[in-house]
Amino acid sequence: MTPAEAWMLNFINSSVGNFTLGLQIFVNGDDLVEVSAVERYYWTVKKIHLEQLLLIYSGELPPGSIFENKNLVGAIINLKKMLVEEIKKTTFKQIELSF
Repeated sequence: MTPAEAWMLNFINSSVGNFTLGLQIFVNGDDLVEVSAVERYYWTVKKIHLEQLLLIYSGELPPGSIFENKNLVGAIINLKKMLVEEIKKTTFKQIELSF
């Protein structure tokens, strides 16, 4: 960021925005990140974590447990369904952001 950009952001943040960007002062050389880049990063990380959770829950059902503890099995199955749906939404959001 140039000194002029830093001054402008500091002015907007303090006078117009009532410090909505925080109390830290912007200085020359600060890096600015595009919101779209942060959003793409967020959805990518979210998808990775959801897929890891799905793998964990997929390994949690021993073969004979279906008859022993139906409530626990039902909860795990519901969690897996929710994770699959969230992964689909996340994938769709990633595709949407790539265009």
